[in-house]
Amino acid sequence: MGGGGGEPAALGRGTPRSRGSAMDPAASRPAAPQRALLSSAGRALLWLGPVYLAGYLGLSGSWLLLGLALALGWERNRRGKRERLAAASVLLEDEREAVRRGLAARHLPAWVHFPDVERVEWLNKVLEQAWPYFGTIMEKTFKEVLEPKIRAKSVHLKTCSFTKIQFGEKCPRINGVKVYTKEIDRRQVILDLQICYVGDCEIHMDISKFNLGVKGVQLYGTLRVILEPLLTDAPFIGAVTLFFMQKPHLEFNWAGMSNLLDVPGINVMSDSLIQDYIAARLVLPNRITVPLKKNMSIAQLRFPVPHGVIRVHLLEAENLVQKDNFLGAIRGKSDPYALLRLGTVQYRSKTISRDLNPVWNETFEFVVHEVLGQDLEVDLYDADPDKDDFMDKDQDSSLGTSVVCLSHLLKDPNMTLDQRFQLDHSSSDSFIKIKLVLRVSCLLGTEMPLGEIQLTVRYASIRQSLVVLVNGCRNLIPSSNRGVDPYVRIYLLPDRRWTSRKKTSVKKKTLNPQYDEKFEFFESLEEVKKRTLDVAVKNSRPFISQEKKELGKVRIDLSQEDLIKGFTQW
Repeated sequence: MGGGGGEPAALGRGTPRSRGSAMDPAASRPAAPQRALLSSAGRALLWLGPVYLAGYLGLSGSWLLLGLALALGWERNRRGKRERLAAASVLLEDEREAVRRGLAARHLPAWVHFPDVERVEWLNKVLEQAWPYFGTIMEKTFKEVLEPKIRAKSVHLKTCSFTKIQFGEKCPRINGVKVYTKEIDRRQVILDLQICYVGDCEIHMDISKFNLGVKGVQLYGTLRVILEPLLTDAPFIGAVTLFFMQKPHLEFNWAGMSNLLDVPGINVMSDSLIQDYIAARLVLPNRITVPLKKNMSIAQLRFPVPHGVIRVHLLEAENLVQKDNFLGAIRGKSDPYALLRLGTVQYRSKTISRDLNPVWNETFEFVVHEVLGQDLEVDLYDADPDKDDFMDKDQDSSLGTSVVCLSHLLKDPNMTLDQRFQLDHSSSDSFIKIKLVLRVSCLLGTEMPLGEIQLTVRYASIRQSLVVLVNGCRNLIPSSNRGVDPYVRIYLLPDRRWTSRKKTSVKKKTLNPQYDEKFEFFESLEEVKKRTLDVAVKNSRPFISQEKKELGKVRIDLSQEDLIKGFTQW
């Protein structure tokens, strides 16, 4: 009993000694009040250090004020990026809940505003499942491919190494997909993907003991995917072409020494350089084309002929917002100017001083590479915002924006749009008036092309007949300002009898009609080989109309074709 009673006494004496021993990690940490005191002292030294240094060197106090302003601006930019990243992340967690709560219209996904934009949640689930494997592949690519290339660029980059590469758990999302089925070539598929990436990736790189890094990325933009030409044999698609329709919104949350890029003034320049670098490779007219079929020539796909030229007449604006003020109280007028942007090309108008109803009457021209899906962006700014707003100039000086879809021009017979547009992010009675004129390009030559027609022709041996499939037409030339109602007429020459004539249905008010109608001429193969196929595209018009009826004609010598195998061509 005595020995048993000694053990508790020994434990009791040892417990206080162990609480203060070096092996206890809690003992090595200062108490909470001590940590708070040390933190306050550190912050005080951090702020008083520059003051002491300025006094020691005999510098003016204005340098301290400038440094303080830069520090406050840097902290505000950092905080703003963190808040935007967090808000975007919350939105991506549940789109439907965000829509139900009545989120601001500009933050809502595209499928809410546009009925022809479809949700593709199944594709997002596939991306989410495959994202970890993609991250592993990219980590290997960074270390084995990108790192050696960076080191080979310069002697000063010989020590470059990626110390941390993590692509995180949040994968890119596709907020909507729009598929174009009208006014396009039948041999291609065009998709517009609304890309949204709010990533928690973290990438760090060491260069000569300096640590540079990224901790979070935001990317928003419309990525166009073109699958062309469509083939009749595997892989069924000749090539894939990718590009952004407009400059995407891109924002980095910097880490390490890269945080200096958030200093006011430097942040605007660095963001602009990064966006220009991407635009020079991935924004119209630049594109990436990946061939899927061997020996596929992609020169025409990478460098297509532009569709035309759009002339923009910037006329005037009405009832703009008053931005100028005196001492922040007395409201004055504005000094508006306009920025017009199409793809990577941007123009700036002249500045109209102290006028809320400016009249510009200026003209600008843009080369149009893609009419469908491309927008003209018009932004109005005040040229001299208050001096106290210098750290957030772009936001405070904005007078409103307007976006015009170029596809609206195709609905007008003259491809002209002349109207007033209400300015977004401005007052309800602020408008801008512009006139747009689109002129499509045509091939130079002795004869102006009148459009194209796609036919499939083959001989059906079992039925003893020549089969002609009229697929459709494109780029027809209108015969009047009221548009055309085209149809196709076919003769197997020399037979021009009314009973042997073949005719498609009439398509109303279109220059790119789609028919997909089949016709047969019951003749022997030997007889067909002696014939000529006469195909004409005509305009259905009233009998007393003076409009031109024939829009174009083509003749095909069947003796030169392999009719058993058949052919499809424009």
